[in-house]
Amino acid sequence: MIFLMMAVFFYSGFRTVISGNQLSSAAISSIVGGFYFLILWFFYSANFSLMFAGFLMIGLFTASIGSPKEFSFTQSPQKAFFIMLVGVFLIAGSIFGLYTVSKKYAGAINYSQGLNLINAKEPKLDEGIIAVNKAATLDPKDSYFRNLSQVFLFKINEVLNDQKLSQEQKQTEFQKQVSNAELSAIAAVKINPRNSQNWLQLGNVYENLALVKVSGAEKLAILNYQKAAELDPQNPQIPFNLARVYFVSGNKDEAKAELEKSLELKSNFQPAIDLLSQIETKSEK
Repeated sequence: MIFLMMAVFFYSGFRTVISGNQLSSAAISSIVGGFYFLILWFFYSANFSLMFAGFLMIGLFTASIGSPKEFSFTQSPQKAFFIMLVGVFLIAGSIFGLYTVSKKYAGAINYSQGLNLINAKEPKLDEGIIAVNKAATLDPKDSYFRNLSQVFLFKINEVLNDQKLSQEQKQTEFQKQVSNAELSAIAAVKINPRNSQNWLQLGNVYENLALVKVSGAEKLAILNYQKAAELDPQNPQIPFNLARVYFVSGNKDEAKAELEKSLELKSNFQPAIDLLSQIETKSEK
């Protein structure tokens, strides 16, 4: 509806300008102002002032080119009230719709910019995190929070491998990034608990914490992977991830059982084949 209104205004304004008819100063000002403010909607996040100015210019343009008409509210007050009520709802709905669309659009742009920074040849994780976090704030999608959680895991690895940080600084930064990764993954689960990928990512967070000996992380990883398996029982990656956790914790029998499930789902799943071979080699020794 918003785009239709804008298209009608642009078309009417353009026709009015090229018609050759003498235009009043009000008509010229409203056309120029309307074009200016409506075009700004595409380049800036819409706010109340910008939307008000755009609608005001459209109203002034309509009034300047139309012939004066009289309408008496006393003739049919019920009809007048109904028309005004519908008008209020349409304006409010249009503003809310435009505001929602602009936030989603701005979120998508920030998300794309963040991924480009993260996936660059020389990754800029801090800048990428800021951009993706802004996207998730503007448009709280589970996919945004899920990927933000994964980036925080990358940041954890960066912190652990940073030789410039003291042990105390590493500990502080590690705890901060762990909290960020966990909270982001939990946010994705809350937004869409029916998406197995969200539970898979939350399990991945706890699995990474288990590798650095965080107490209780192993059990949480298993629980979240099992939840993901309930939602997506045909995904061979999930039992493989479970096998990986069991293997690291020394439960070889459970690991082999999960790997067999993974290979039943996909017989040529190479990561499962490699890990199973590794387990069998260690068992022989």
